[in-house]
Amino acid sequence: MKIKKLEIYGFKTFPKPTELIFHEGITGIVGPNGCGKSNIIDAMRWVMGEKSAKGLRGGSMGDVIFSGCESRKPLGFAEVTLTLSEVEGSLPEKFGTYHEISVTRRLHRSGESEYLINKIPCRLRDITDLFLDTGLGKRAYSIVEQGRIDAILSAKPQERRYLIEEAAGLSKYRSRRDEALNKMKHTRENLDRLNDIIAEVRREMNSLKRQAGRARAFKELRAKKRELERYTMISSWVELSARLGEARAAADEAREVLAGARAEAEKLNTDLETGRLTLLTSEKKHEEVRKVLYSIKNQISERENRKLFLEKEAQSLLERSRRAQLESNELDERAVKIGAEIELLENDMEEIAARLATDDENLAALQERLAEAVKAKRAVEERIAAEKEESFSIMARLSTVNNNIDHAMRRERESARRLEELERSGEDLAEKLAEVTSETDRHVSDLDFAKSAHARAIEEQATLAEDMEDMRLDREKLAARVDELRAALQSTESRLEGLTQLKENLEFYGSGVKAFLKHAKDERVIGVRGVLADAISVPGKYESALESALGECLQYVVVADAEQAAEGVAYLKEKGAGRSTFAPVELRQPEPPIMPEVSEAWAHGPLIDLVKVEPGMVNLARILLGSFYVVDNLDFAKELWRREDIRATFVTLEGDTLTPEGVISGGSAGKAGGLLSRNRQIRELEEEVARRRLELEEESSRLEEMTEGLRHHERRLELLKNEAHQQELRIAHVSRDMAQYEERRERLQERLDTLDFEREDISAESARLKRELTALEEEKRSLILSKEEFDDRRETLDEEREEREEQLTEAQSMVAEARVRSEGDRQRAKGISEQIRTLTAATGANAERALRLKKEGEALLKEHEARLAEGEKLSLEHEVLVVELGRKEEESEHLLSELEGSRDSLSEREKAAMDARRRAEKIQETLTEAQLSQKDVEMKVDMLRERYAESAGQEEAPPLESLTSDALPEGYDGEKTREEVESLSLKLSSFGELNLLADTEYEERKERFDFLEEQRGDLEESLDSLKRAISRINRISRERFQQTFDEVNEQFKAVFPRLFRGGSAELFLTDPEDMLETGIDVIVHPPGKKPQHISLLSGGEKALTAVAIIFSLFLVKPSPFCILDEVDAPLDDANVERFTEMLAEMATATQFLVITHNKISMEVANHLYGVTMEEPGVTDMVSVRLSSHLSSVEAA
Repeated sequence: MKIKKLEIYGFKTFPKPTELIFHEGITGIVGPNGCGKSNIIDAMRWVMGEKSAKGLRGGSMGDVIFSGCESRKPLGFAEVTLTLSEVEGSLPEKFGTYHEISVTRRLHRSGESEYLINKIPCRLRDITDLFLDTGLGKRAYSIVEQGRIDAILSAKPQERRYLIEEAAGLSKYRSRRDEALNKMKHTRENLDRLNDIIAEVRREMNSLKRQAGRARAFKELRAKKRELERYTMISSWVELSARLGEARAAADEAREVLAGARAEAEKLNTDLETGRLTLLTSEKKHEEVRKVLYSIKNQISERENRKLFLEKEAQSLLERSRRAQLESNELDERAVKIGAEIELLENDMEEIAARLATDDENLAALQERLAEAVKAKRAVEERIAAEKEESFSIMARLSTVNNNIDHAMRRERESARRLEELERSGEDLAEKLAEVTSETDRHVSDLDFAKSAHARAIEEQATLAEDMEDMRLDREKLAARVDELRAALQSTESRLEGLTQLKENLEFYGSGVKAFLKHAKDERVIGVRGVLADAISVPGKYESALESALGECLQYVVVADAEQAAEGVAYLKEKGAGRSTFAPVELRQPEPPIMPEVSEAWAHGPLIDLVKVEPGMVNLARILLGSFYVVDNLDFAKELWRREDIRATFVTLEGDTLTPEGVISGGSAGKAGGLLSRNRQIRELEEEVARRRLELEEESSRLEEMTEGLRHHERRLELLKNEAHQQELRIAHVSRDMAQYEERRERLQERLDTLDFEREDISAESARLKRELTALEEEKRSLILSKEEFDDRRETLDEEREEREEQLTEAQSMVAEARVRSEGDRQRAKGISEQIRTLTAATGANAERALRLKKEGEALLKEHEARLAEGEKLSLEHEVLVVELGRKEEESEHLLSELEGSRDSLSEREKAAMDARRRAEKIQETLTEAQLSQKDVEMKVDMLRERYAESAGQEEAPPLESLTSDALPEGYDGEKTREEVESLSLKLSSFGELNLLADTEYEERKERFDFLEEQRGDLEESLDSLKRAISRINRISRERFQQTFDEVNEQFKAVFPRLFRGGSAELFLTDPEDMLETGIDVIVHPPGKKPQHISLLSGGEKALTAVAIIFSLFLVKPSPFCILDEVDAPLDDANVERFTEMLAEMATATQFLVITHNKISMEVANHLYGVTMEEPGVTDMVSVRLSSHLSSVEAA
C-alpha cells in the first residue's frame, strides 16, 4: 500500500486547492518556520480520524477551517482527501477488491462533519476501522511529529506499551475487548432489572388469579340482565315502529302534493328560462355588432398610426445607410497603420533571437564551472570522512569509559539512595499493613449494617404491596362508579341536546311563526320578544289547564306595539310564508271578570295567580289569563257556574273548560298542545345535567386523589426495591473489598520479607563498584591525550571545506542568474509573437467588417423604398374601412329595438313563476307539520337504538330493525321482566369493585412471565459467551504482545549500535507476569558511557534513541509510509548522516515523508516540496524532483 496523493482545501493555511503527489522513496518538505509545513502532517492525521482539536494544535475543531487573512475571506468548510494505491490485501476484506482507496473528511463551520470512502458517505468509525492494524491511523507509530520523540521517551512505561500494541496489531483486539466489556456491563444491568421485573410479574399473576373467579360470576349475572333488558327494548321497538310508519305515511302524502305544486312551478320556470335565453341571444347579437364596430374603428386607427410609423422608419433607414458608408472608409485607413506596426515588431523579434544564442553559450560554460566545484567539495569531504573514521574508535572508547565511570558512580549513589529508600519503604509498609488490618475490621461492621438494611427493605416491601392491593380494589370500584355517572350524564345531555335543537330550529311552531322569528333573528329586529309559550311557566299539575286556557295563544309572537305587529303581518304576506298572530306587549284592558271566592280544596284559584311570567309581559298575561279559574274537574266547574254572581271561565286540571255562556270544551290540546311540557322538560333536563356534572366532578376528583395515592405507593415501592438492590450491591461490594484487603495484607507481608534480602545484595554491590572506578579513571586520562591530537587535524580540514563550499555556492548563483536572463528573453519573444498574431487577426477582421458595412448600406436603401410602397397601400385600406363602419352602425340600431321587446315579455313570465312558488311554499308548511310529528317519533327510536347498541356491546346481536314481536319469548310479561331486571341490578351492585379483565390480564401476565424467563436465559447465555470471548482475546493479546516485544527488542539491539556507532540498548517489561498491563522501559549504553536510563540522555541521544525504536518497529512490522516531522533537529551532522543512511535503506520498502531544515537530510530526498508563505496566512507549495536535477548536474 502506498500514498498516492493528498488533496487539501480550506484546512488551516490552505485556502487554495492544493495537491501533493507522493512518489516512491523519500519525499522532503522544506521551508522557513511558520509557513505551514506541519499543517500538512495535521491534515493527514485529521483525515485518518483524529478527533482531538488539541492533538491538531487547536483550541476547537473549528480552528482547522481557514479563518481568513488580510486579502482573503474566511472559508465555510475544510476538506482533506487522502488517496492510497496498491491496497490489495492491506485493508479489511470489504475493501479487498479495490486498487485505490480515497478517504475524505469535510468539516463545515456550522459544526457539521462529512466522511467519505471512495466518495461514498460513511461514519468516522468506518475510517478508523479502515486503518486498524495497518500501521497507519491517528495514533500510529508511522507518524512522528514535533514533540513525539520526547513524548515516546518521557512517557510512563504503561503509556509506552501502545507502540508494541500497534506493531503487534492489537488495536482491533483492544477495541473488541472494550466493546465486549461494555456489553457485559449492560448485560449484567439488564439481568438485574429483569430479575426485579420477573418477581413483580409473579406477584401480579397470583393477585389476578383470585380476581378472575369473582369476575366470572359477575359476568354470568350481567349477561342474564342484558338479555332481559334486550327483551324490553324489543317490545318498545315494535310499538314505536308502528307509530313511525303512520307518521311517515302522512309525510309522504304531503310530499306528493308538494311535488305537483313544484312541477307546475318548474314548468313556469322553464318558460321563464326560455324567455331569458331569447333575451340573451338578442343581447349577444347586439354585442357582436358592437364588437365589429369597435374592431373597424381600431383598424382605421391602426392604419393611420402604421402609415405615420413607416414614414419615420424610411427616414431612419436612409440615415443608417449613410453612417455605414462612413465607417467602411475609416476601417480602410486603420488597416494601413496596423501593417506598419507589425513590421516594427518583427525587427524586435530578430534582436531577441540573437541575444538568446549568446545566453545559451554562457550558460553551458557556467555549468561546467559548477560541476568542477561539486567535484572539489566532494574530495574534501572524503578526506574529512576518512579522518573521522580514524578518530572514531578513540572517541567511542573515550565515550565508553566516561559512560562506565558515570554509570559506576551513579550506581554507587543509587545503591546508597536505594538503601535509604528500603529503610523508608519498610516503615511505610509496616504502616500500610496496620491500615489494611483496620480497614478489614471496618468492612466487617459495614457488611453487618448492609445486611440489616436489606432485610428491613424487603419487609417494608411486603407490607406496602398488601396496602396497594387494597387501594387497587377501592380504585376499581370508584372507577366503575365514575363510568356509570359519565354514561348517565351523556344520556341526559343527549336528550337535552335533542330537545334544545328542536326548540332552536322552531320545530314546535307553525310555519308563519317560524318564518317571522327566523327573519327577526337574521335581521336583528328590535322589539320582538319571542313566543308567549317561552315567557310563561307553571307547575306541572297546571300545565294542561294553562295549555287549554291559552290554546293557540301559546304561539303568539310578542312584539313591542301594534305597528310592529302590522309590519310582521305584512312581511308574512310579502313572503307568502304562512300566518301568525302578533301580540303587542301593551293590549287594551278587557272588562274585568267576577271571580268566585271559594276555600275548598278542589278550587285552586285564578289561573293568573298560579303562573310565573317574564318581566315586561305581566300585563299581557293578565289580559289573556285574567278570566280563567282553576278547579279539579267539570262537576265543580258546573257548580260554580250556576252561581249568578260569578262571571269567569272555568278550566279543570285535565284541560276541560266551561265558559260564562255555558259552552263546554274538552279532549286533546290541539296543535299547540305540549309546548309548555317541552319547555318544562328542557328546564328539568338542564337542572339534571348540572347536578350530574357536579356529582361526576366530585367522584372524578376522588378517583384522581386515589390514583395519585396509588402512584405514590408505587413510587415508594420502587424506591424500596432500589434500596434493597443497592444494599445487595453494597453487600457484594463490601465482601469483595474485604477479600481485596486480605489479599493486600498478604502481599504487604511478602514485600517486607523481600526488602530484607535486597538490603544485603546492595551492600555487596557497593564494594565492587569502588574497585571498578579506580581502573576506569586511569584509562580515561590516556584517551584524552589522543583526542587533542585529532582535534588539531580536523580544524585544518574544516577550513578547506568551507572554502570549497563558498566556491560551489558562487557557481550555483551564477548558473541561476544566467537561467533567469535566458528565460526572460524567451518570455519577451513569446509576447512579441502574440502581439503580431493579434494585429494580423485584427487586420483581417477590419477588412471583413468594411465589406459587411458596404453590403449593409445597400440593403438599407432597398428597405427604405419598401417602406414608402407599404404606406401607399395603407391609404387605400383606410378608405374601404370608413365605408364598412357606416353600414354596421345602422345594423346596431335595428337590433337594439328588438332587444327592448324581449325584455317586456320576460317581465310577464317572471310574475307567473312567482305566484307558483308561493303556492308551493304554503304546501311546504303542511309537510313541515307532518315532519315534526315524524321527527318526534324518530328521536325516540334513535334513543332506543343507542340503548340497544350499548346493551349489545361487543357481542354479535341482530340489528334492531330486523326484530319483531316474534323475537320475544312466549308468554312475555313486560312488568314481570322489569322487576326481574331490578332484582339482578341489586345483586350485581353487591359485588362491589371488580376487575372484569382479570382472565385476560392473567393470560397476558403468564405469557409475559414465560417470555421474561426465556429472556433471562438468553442474557445469562450471552454473558457466558462474552466472558469466553474476552478470555480468548486476552490470550491472543498476551501471545502477540510477547512475540512482537521480543522481535522489536532484538531489532532495537541491532539498530542502536548502527546509529550510535557502538554501544548497546535493550527494552524490558516492567511487569512480565501481566502482559495485558505491563509497561515498557528502556536501558541504553551509548558508546563510551556507562549504561543508564533514557531520562539521563542528552537531547541528541534521546532523539537518536527514539529513532532507533521507531526503525525497530518498522523492521518488525513495516508501515506503508512514515512521516518524520523535524526528527533530525536535535542531531549533529554526524548523527544526521547515520540517520539518513539508514533512512535511505528503509525507503526501498516504505514511503518516507520528511519535514526538515537540515541540508544533509534534503540530499537523500528523491522528491522535494518547498513550502512558502508569500501571502501572509496562505501556504504555497513548490515541487522539485531532485533525482533528475542532481543527475543533470553530475552529467554537466
